[in-house]
Amino acid sequence: MINYIALLVASIVGYIIPMIWYAPPLFGKKWMKYSGIKEMKMNPAIMFGGFIITIIFNGVISWIIGLANITTFVQGMGIGAILWLGFIATSQLDSVLYTKRPVALYWITSIQYLISMVIVGGILAVWQ
Repeated sequence: MINYIALLVASIVGYIIPMIWYAPPLFGKKWMKYSGIKEMKMNPAIMFGGFIITIIFNGVISWIIGLANITTFVQGMGIGAILWLGFIATSQLDSVLYTKRPVALYWITSIQYLISMVIVGGILAVWQ
């Protein structure tokens, strides 16, 4: 059973991590360059949609953690890392290779997902 308070907290954390990650002082400028994006505007509708996507994404992680009966932060981190390796790392790399985008774009995007999924997995496991 999903703990919806934990899901909300994990989703807020999981939404803040990429906001920091893609800020111009960190990887935002490079990500925009490698993605071919010239300008990034904050759009409330897109931000809301992104948060809903984050809730769904983390809901699936929570469901898997429940199925696996994971209860510790470290175990949750492990599930996050395994899910990242199996689904995000592979599909992100496939996308970059086929679109012939820079491998640096893969690393910027993929590592952000890894960090988010590991932390979110830990949070969800403890509050399961």
